[in-house]
Amino acid sequence: MNFQHSPEQDMLRASLAGTFARGGEGTVAALAELGVFGLLVAPDRGGSGLGLVEAAIVLQEAGKAGVGGSLAEALLMADPLARAMPDRSADILAGKLTVIAPVSGTLRQVGSRMRGALTLSRPESGDWIAAPISGVKQVGLLPFAGPVAAGRARIDATADSCQVSVDVPESDIHVVAVDAFGDRLAILRCAELLGAAEHCLALSVAYLKDRQQFGQPIGANQALKHIAADTYLSLENIRVAVEYAAAARDAADTTPDDEASRAAATDAVEVMLAYVPRAAREIAETAIHLHGGIGLTWEYALNAYLRRIVRLGMGLGAVSSHQLAMFERFAEPSAATCDMPEAQRGAA
Repeated sequence: MNFQHSPEQDMLRASLAGTFARGGEGTVAALAELGVFGLLVAPDRGGSGLGLVEAAIVLQEAGKAGVGGSLAEALLMADPLARAMPDRSADILAGKLTVIAPVSGTLRQVGSRMRGALTLSRPESGDWIAAPISGVKQVGLLPFAGPVAAGRARIDATADSCQVSVDVPESDIHVVAVDAFGDRLAILRCAELLGAAEHCLALSVAYLKDRQQFGQPIGANQALKHIAADTYLSLENIRVAVEYAAAARDAADTTPDDEASRAAATDAVEVMLAYVPRAAREIAETAIHLHGGIGLTWEYALNAYLRRIVRLGMGLGAVSSHQLAMFERFAEPSAATCDMPEAQRGAA
């Protein structure tokens, strides 16, 4: 599997970095002009038909720029939305329809109705809810009129969480097939964590070079150099985990009948989830530590990035549960090992 990005992917990254750096109210229009919202949309529906590797580049640059919202869900659900509502394809490709996915909760079919309790983060940013349907490889798309429950604990200064109870006729929901919806969304959210952690480290390195103490930069301190080097190593491990998971998922999509590639993609996502959320949070916390007192001020950019990283990490589930699932998965003896004689099994 080749981890080297192509020249086209490097150009996409450079264009995104410039767009996010300019910011402003025209950001969505600029992203639409670049074709970002159609990256995962099939060519016959006006999109580019690309994969999660390119989508992960978008989310990494968004995370680096501190762009909040639900860009991951918008990219992931653009093609299913275009399939379900072909008359709205132009709005979807222009980024005018926003989608949010629940932090937790699923829908279940009870007779002719769809029911479920969903926990949403940033409920003010979505026109549609994309909720997985329990027991099937399908996602329910339903219009979102706004939160109907009291706000929950606040992490991000500009975002509340809320619970929404869904009990609607099945005919009121667009049911679309999305294979491995949870894995795909996790890859994109981890890509955003990668970008956010990368920016935290960049801020720290710049601060270590600029902050003077006793006539020299504090970065000259050997202990701080070691901390920065260890943090960089953690960042590169995050990068490998995210890029491998995205590439493995794309490889599985190109060979849908290959059970080995599908299993490899599932394993890659599990490894990613067992490492990335905690490592990204540790990088942000280390960055605050390296900044000294300024890192603790609420107005400084690092606090916003830390809150974003914490909120995204919580939405990906407990790291310990992913680590346990990964251990149990890899600890299971294979069928070939079980068929061995006892002496050979012990040697294996």
